Amino acid sequence: MMKIFKPLWWTIGLRGLLLLMFGIIAVTAPNMTVQTLMMYLGVMFGGVGIIQLLAGFFLRNKIQKWWQIIPISLVDLSVAFFATQFTSQASNVYIKIIGFWALLIGVAMLYLALRSKELKIFLYINCFLSLGFGIVILTGPFNTEKNLHFIVGFYTILLSFFVISIAFKLFRFKETVTDNTLNVATSNQSLEEK
Repeated sequence: MMKIFKPLWWTIGLRGLLLLMFGIIAVTAPNMTVQTLMMYLGVMFGGVGIIQLLAGFFLRNKIQKWWQIIPISLVDLSVAFFATQFTSQASNVYIKIIGFWALLIGVAMLYLALRSKELKIFLYINCFLSLGFGIVILTGPFNTEKNLHFIVGFYTILLSFFVISIAFKLFRFKETVTDNTLNVATSNQSLEEK
C-alpha cells in the first residue's frame, strides 16, 4: 500500500493541512453561519479533488494503479460542487454530510488497515475515531449550532493530524527506499570493481 501512495505523499499532506485549516475555522469561529462553513468545506474539497486528480494523471507512469485515485477525486469534487453551488440546501444537510463523511473515512481507513502492513495500528485508530465521531455527529446530541461547529472542528483537527502523519510516513518511506536502492547499487558496483 505504501508503494501505491508513495508518489502522492504531498497531496495527502495538502489534504491534511486543508483539513486542519477547516477544523481551526470551525472551532474558533463559533458564530459563523453554516452556509459560510459549507462554502469553506466546498472550496477545500474542490482544491484537494483537483490537485489529486491532476497528480494522479501526471504520475500515472509512476503509480501502478493510478486510476484508483479517480473515484476519490470525483467524490471530493462532487461534495465541493454541492457545497458551493447549493449552499443553502447543503447547510440543511450539513450534519448528514459531515457525519457520513466521517463514517466513509472510517470505513476507508478500515479497508486500508486490513490491507496495510506498515500502518495497520495507525489506520485502525483513525478508523475507530472516525466511526465514533460519525455516529456522534449523526445522532445529534447537540443543543446548538455552536456545539456542532466545535465537534466537527475538533474531529477535523484530529483527522488532519492523522492525515499529515500518514503523509510524513509516506515521504520517509520514499527516502528509505531511495537510500536502500543507492546502497545496493553502490554495493554491486564495488563488487564488480573487485
